[in-house]
Amino acid sequence: MKGSKLKADIILVKELNLPERCRMFSIYEKYYENATREKFEKDLLNKDKVIILRSRRDDMIKGFSTLKHINFNLSSGKKVRGIFSGDTIIEKEFWGDRALNIAFSFYLLKEKYKKPFEPLYWFLISKGFKTYLLLANNFPEYYPNPKVKTPKEMEEVMDEFSMQNYPDAYNPETKTLCFGNNYDSLKKSVAPVDDILLSRYQKIKFFLEKNPNWEQGEELVCLGVFDWKVLATSIYKAFLKMRRSIYRVLGQLVPSNTEKI
Repeated sequence: MKGSKLKADIILVKELNLPERCRMFSIYEKYYENATREKFEKDLLNKDKVIILRSRRDDMIKGFSTLKHINFNLSSGKKVRGIFSGDTIIEKEFWGDRALNIAFSFYLLKEKYKKPFEPLYWFLISKGFKTYLLLANNFPEYYPNPKVKTPKEMEEVMDEFSMQNYPDAYNPETKTLCFGNNYDSLKKSVAPVDDILLSRYQKIKFFLEKNPNWEQGEELVCLGVFDWKVLATSIYKAFLKMRRSIYRVLGQLVPSNTEKI
């Protein structure tokens, strides 16, 4: 991937070797309070696959995101199929790299292609605004959303997912998960929030309103609808980026003070 310092591979969790798991945990505990190897391993074993991010320079693991396939039925009988993103962390020097986003997008696209006419959802729980922005900035339809009220059917999907996976921690009124005082929480230096951020970005302010206890590790349950609109939006953004690049090149080739002939 041109311009990316990372490369992404998606493998089964059971294929991870011990050095890889140790390296993953060393990255995780660098950014999270109350992190223990026991909790980390337990959560990891509950996932199906993991996106491993390696440096193109030295092949060392620089980040990862765990994945779990979700399937259940609503009370109406509707089938729900989705992908749940678990622990996700990238070394600070690689923040902004697109390797993870692209790898995950292609994974969702592959899953959507298997059953193109069935809804496919992205489930995630967010204790920090950066994770929430990954959803809000890339999915045309997502919840909770500062611009629209969550439809009842989407609330039912979020409730059922949460009750099946976190029955003791879920609050259906706030759509948050509280795991107690010893739960992993982001270190204060990882995603600090100041008045400038709040004044400039409505989505960050909205996230903090929906999850006021994020600093204590409370998670906000989020849902993205992966449909063909997501793909169309991604293609359009790529086109705009490519067009801007072309304009920059042309601007460098054509002198701004060209004399009339």
